[in-house]
Amino acid sequence: MVQSVRTKLEDWLERPVRIIAAYAAVVPMYALLPSMELERFLHNLLFLLTGILEGVSFWKQRSLLLFPLSLSVTLLEFWHKDAALHHEWQMIAIQLLVHFTTALLAKGLVLYFMQAGRNGADMIIALSKSLDSRDPYTAFHSGSVAAYAVQLASAMKLPQRSIDAIYIGGLLHDIGKIGVPESVLTKPSKLSEYEYQAIQQHPMLGYEILKHIPKFRRNGVLEMVLHHHERYDGKGYPYGLKGEQIPLHARIIAVADAYDAMMSKRIYRSCEPGHDFALNEIRKCRGSQFDPQIADVFIHMLEQGQIHRPSPLTQIESLAS
Repeated sequence: MVQSVRTKLEDWLERPVRIIAAYAAVVPMYALLPSMELERFLHNLLFLLTGILEGVSFWKQRSLLLFPLSLSVTLLEFWHKDAALHHEWQMIAIQLLVHFTTALLAKGLVLYFMQAGRNGADMIIALSKSLDSRDPYTAFHSGSVAAYAVQLASAMKLPQRSIDAIYIGGLLHDIGKIGVPESVLTKPSKLSEYEYQAIQQHPMLGYEILKHIPKFRRNGVLEMVLHHHERYDGKGYPYGLKGEQIPLHARIIAVADAYDAMMSKRIYRSCEPGHDFALNEIRKCRGSQFDPQIADVFIHMLEQGQIHRPSPLTQIESLAS
């Protein structure tokens, strides 16, 4: 219950259209309310409410933006009075200070609330980077998968929010391998049945690691982590989902993941297979391992030279950040 409330609140704060609408509705109410002694409590309450809504509505903006907004609301305090405004300058200054401070405090609380969620995500991304560092043969795998998946998603003209989520999903898709013994991950020979089963557990382990971060549930990162090894023909794992039962973003990660695996030198082979091999494999596996429509877009991009591999320098800078 608490988690769902937090998720909904984060949604509103990320896209504060409703909150801005409430702010725009309250300000005219405040302006129209006569400043009579009998109604002073309500008047003051609305004054503070406009300050809170102002800070929450524009928490992403610079703090200086709040000042002219606070000044406008403060001047409404005095517009209906008979006295000239220059005779009220001390009271205006005090009211402006109160309103501006209220807006700043509200903005600060929202920033603190949102940063608390980001800190958890940053910690998980740091874990992902430490996972890549366990194996020199896959040191940049997560970053490469994220980059390829973003290029593919952009070519498919997905919304920017989806592209941003796919980037995080690419970085974290193998996070569950933290729970797989290093001797299995770096084994140069063929895996035993038991060792292969241990590898197959990593999507579910990754899901368990990430499931307590509400944002990852909301933006589909959890689904990418859990389902990136499902196959379009239903022969994948962990659940054997088939076709469009597999979430779209996970189908995109699956293509990017396989491509990087084929393009990278691994401990169990002496050389990189190369571009032509990877292209032919994706073409051969469209409709079986991969979603045929997604595979067709990726194949076209490969044929046109539109897929760009992140440079080692870029990857190193990413790991250091």
